[in-house]
Amino acid sequence: MIENKTRPKKIILTGFMGTGKTVVGKLLAAKLRWLHFDTDALIENSEGLSVSDIFEKKGEPHFRKLEKRCFEGLISLNEVVITTGGGTLLDEECFKMANDEGIILCLWASEEELRKRISKDKTRPLLKSGFEDLLKLLKEREPQYKKMGIQIDTTDLTPEQVCQKIIVIAGLNG
Repeated sequence: MIENKTRPKKIILTGFMGTGKTVVGKLLAAKLRWLHFDTDALIENSEGLSVSDIFEKKGEPHFRKLEKRCFEGLISLNEVVITTGGGTLLDEECFKMANDEGIILCLWASEEELRKRISKDKTRPLLKSGFEDLLKLLKEREPQYKKMGIQIDTTDLTPEQVCQKIIVIAGLNG
């Protein structure tokens, strides 16, 4: 359980693609009767392009600017579950805002599980160069992810089980 006297008003889910952030975020928000916001979905809606198309047509730096702006707008809200793209909290300012304003939970899954979950998903821009390159990116990001909040391995858990774990960890079960 979180060691503070007040219940968190914001839960921020982060981690690598395929770890279950969006699925868990939607379910968790429904259970808590909070709002759910997914930064990638909001960016896609505002740009009228998929994340993959934004990467391809406007470049990753442009996407990261949009991502940061989106996150800055969401972090001021209360009783929200925010699911971030895998790179959002790698930005130091976004991480600081998340850490100051809410509880960060970093979702994980084994390489084998990630392969099962995402290898056929052609909508993921960072997957275009192949799964092995994606694993290389995961290894690069891993030290940063390990420093981000509470770690939850989703490999052998259902989204329901992950939600229950988060509810207990965040002290929202009573």
